[in-house]
Amino acid sequence: MPMPARTSLFMRIATASLLLVLLVALPTSGRAAKVPFKQWGLTPMEPPVPAAAFSLDTVAHGRRALKDDAGRWVVLTFFATWCGPCMMELPSLALLQEQLGDRPVQVLGVAIDQDAAPVRALVAQKHLNFPIFLDTENQVAARYQASSVPVSYLINPQGQLVAISRGARDWSKLRPLFDALVDPNAAPNAPAADYAAGDNVEIPPILRPPSATVSTADLTVAPDQPFSLDVKIRWSGTLDEYLLKPPGLALPDGVHELGTAATTSTVDGDQVVTYSLKLQIDREGRFVLDPVEVRYTALVGGAEQTTRVPGPTLDVAYVRWASLRPWHWGGLTAALVALSAMAIAWRHQRNRRQAKPPQTVPNQERERLLTQAQLARQSGDHASFLCCALALEQRCAQVDAERVTHLQALLENARYGGGSIPSIELDDIARRLTLLVAETTPNQASTERQSIRFAKS
Repeated sequence: MPMPARTSLFMRIATASLLLVLLVALPTSGRAAKVPFKQWGLTPMEPPVPAAAFSLDTVAHGRRALKDDAGRWVVLTFFATWCGPCMMELPSLALLQEQLGDRPVQVLGVAIDQDAAPVRALVAQKHLNFPIFLDTENQVAARYQASSVPVSYLINPQGQLVAISRGARDWSKLRPLFDALVDPNAAPNAPAADYAAGDNVEIPPILRPPSATVSTADLTVAPDQPFSLDVKIRWSGTLDEYLLKPPGLALPDGVHELGTAATTSTVDGDQVVTYSLKLQIDREGRFVLDPVEVRYTALVGGAEQTTRVPGPTLDVAYVRWASLRPWHWGGLTAALVALSAMAIAWRHQRNRRQAKPPQTVPNQERERLLTQAQLARQSGDHASFLCCALALEQRCAQVDAERVTHLQALLENARYGGGSIPSIELDDIARRLTLLVAETTPNQASTERQSIRFAKS
C-alpha cells in the first residue's frame, strides 16, 4: 500500500536530520580537539596554524619535503648532535616510531648542525629509524622559531600545527595518545601518570642529562683585572652517574684563561658542580664569550656528549672619573671614610703602645740571671747558659723577636739535638748579656744630679 505523500516527506526529513546529527557526532581522523593535549605534556596551538612547507636534503642522500607525509600525523623534531638533552630524547622517538608500526604516524628529525658528518655518524650509532633532514644553514629552524633545541611540533593530517613540546621527554610513553589520534572510533586512554600533572613534563629524572647555566659577577670589567665565569652544571641522580669534564670556552683574541676551580653541592636533591673559570682580558672592547660547551659522559655507557650553553657578553673598559655615576661617587666616599677611620684607629693604637711604660725587672734579678749565665758558661753547661740568656732577652723593654727565636733554636739544639755551640757565638751572647744588664742599671751619680735639678726647679 503506497505511503501518503505527507508521511513520505516527513520520513525523508527525519532521516536526513538523523544522518546530519550522526555526521557531526562521529569523530573524524585528525580532529585534534578530541584529545586534551595538555594532559600529555604538550602545549596546544589554538587555533591550529598551517605548518611551513620545506624541502631539504636528508642523511640518506635524498631530498624530501614535508608535504610527502601529507595525510599522516607528523612529529617534527629539531635537534643537534652537540645537544645533550637531544641525544637522550632521540632513542625514545625511534622507539615510538617502532611501536606505531604501519600506522599513519611519521617521526621526522631536522638536524641544525652546520656539518653533516656528525649527523650521519649519530644516525648509525643510535640506529635511528626515521628520516633526518639536514638544515645546515638553519633556514627551516628559523621558520619554526627553533632557537632552542630540542623542540618538537605535532602536525595533523591536514598539515596544521596543533601542539608543541619544548625540552626533552620520553616520547615512547605517548603511544596511547597516538593510538587515539589515528583511530577515530577509539576513546582516548588516560595519560600516563608521569604526564597527568600538567603541561610542563620533561624527560624522567633517571634519563635527564646534565643542564648548565653560565653567570659572572659583573658584565663590566677592567682590562688586566682577573674575573670569574661560573658554569653551574646540575642533574638528578648521584655524583657517579656522569663523568664531567671542565667546560670548553672558545676564547676570543685578547682573553686569557688563568685557571679553573670546581666545587660540588646538592640543591633540591639534584647534584651541582660549579666550575669557576678565572679569566683576564688585556684590552678594552666588547667580548662575546659564547658558546660555553659542557662535556660529559654517562658512566652507564655511551660516547661523550656536549651541550652548548649561551655565554655572556662583557664590556671591558678602564674606570674613568667622568663616567662615574652618583652611586659610584657615594661608594668611593664611603670607602675613603672607612679607610680614614682605620688609619686614625691604627695611629691611636700605635701611640698607646709607644706610650705604655716598659715592663721593668728589678736590677737584682737581671744581675742574678747574668751571674747564673756566666757560671753555666764556665762549667760548660750550654743549655743553662742559653736558658738564662733567653730569660734576659725576654725581659728587655724592647724585645728583639728575631734574636729570641734564634736563642730558642740554639737552646733546643743544646738540650735535645746533641749539638755543640761554637765558642765564638757563645762569646757574642755573653757580651750581649753584659751590655743588656749595664744599659738597664741606673748610674748613681747621674741619678743624684737629676734629683738635685728637680729639687732646684
